[in-house]
Amino acid sequence: MLKRNSRDSNGKKKVWGIVFTGIVVLLLFYLGFSLGQGSVRRDAEQQPQEITGSSNGEEEKEKQQADEEAAPEVQAEGKEKIAGITLNMTKNEVLSLLGKDYHEEYVEEGFYYGESYSVWNYPTGISLLIGAETEQVLEIAVTSPDFPTVLGAKVGDKAKDVLAKYEEKYPVPESIHGSGKLIGWFNLADHDLIIFDFDLEDGSTFNEDVQPDSPVEQIKLTNWKYFD
Repeated sequence: MLKRNSRDSNGKKKVWGIVFTGIVVLLLFYLGFSLGQGSVRRDAEQQPQEITGSSNGEEEKEKQQADEEAAPEVQAEGKEKIAGITLNMTKNEVLSLLGKDYHEEYVEEGFYYGESYSVWNYPTGISLLIGAETEQVLEIAVTSPDFPTVLGAKVGDKAKDVLAKYEEKYPVPESIHGSGKLIGWFNLADHDLIIFDFDLEDGSTFNEDVQPDSPVEQIKLTNWKYFD
């Protein structure tokens, strides 16, 4: 009897062992299947985000490229000009705008301009320095009210009006000689410089004793590199 009971007990233990093992295997299988499904769901959820991000990246790249292509036009429109003429414009472009009715003076020694140049003096009150090598506008000067600036300032305007208009948009440079700010001078983009001269008779573009009602007698568009 004792031996039979022992065998029955051992048999039951084996059966329960097999059942337990089966249950563990099933649990592990279910757990692995659940984890796999969760990974698939996460991948499926992330996929649209990756596609959307890629699309946004392409749109941003296209927008940046469009902005870069448009930048030169914006810069050109904002560049200071007089009578439609800008610095570095070619002499052929000048001729198309102002014609050939000018008196020319040739200067062999270029001094601080770095090249020989010609001065084109138009009877209408505008003169230009044209580089002999570059064939581009190096400097512009006007003594007639017929040629206003981009901001509408012109010869004959009062100092208080012109200075207020330009001081609102452009900085006034300091004198390299330590004599304070250069009245009537304004720093533009690309080291360009516009100068409102209130006294032509002194032969200098450095203004002294400027009164609020002092009229502009000359407007000059040039570049700082010619003052080095």
